[in-house]
Amino acid sequence: MESLPDFWLPRPEGATASSRERFEALWEHALSRGPADPVPYRLAEPKWQFLCHIADHADVVLHGSQDPAIELFEPRKADDVIEFGDRAAVYAATDGIWPMYYAILDRARNPMSLTNACIRIQGPSGVWSEMGPARRSSRS
Repeated sequence: MESLPDFWLPRPEGATASSRERFEALWEHALSRGPADPVPYRLAEPKWQFLCHIADHADVVLHGSQDPAIELFEPRKADDVIEFGDRAAVYAATDGIWPMYYAILDRARNPMSLTNACIRIQGPSGVWSEMGPARRSSRS
């Protein structure tokens, strides 16, 4: 696979097999409690690893917000300077890091415009990179 430019960051390495077992147990516990209860996260692993695991293995998409009172997701028009992003939608991801980023980003105190993307690279053999953790090839 081609090397990524230095400013393109791949997802960090994920969880171990034993961590994945704990993530699955926590996910089952959370599902049994229902959607109204927050996930009682008390694991030693970083939360992003749990979120990435769930996004990769469960039939869910994740939304990051600082609003803990969201009860219903409805399409809303984004405030975007680019026409493609300035549309009514429910914004969510099949990734664990992006939603976490948006949940901790304080745009009220730090107004900004964001340009972001998620890509896959097609190698010379026609094989596409995976959406999960990417590895950089060594540079010559």
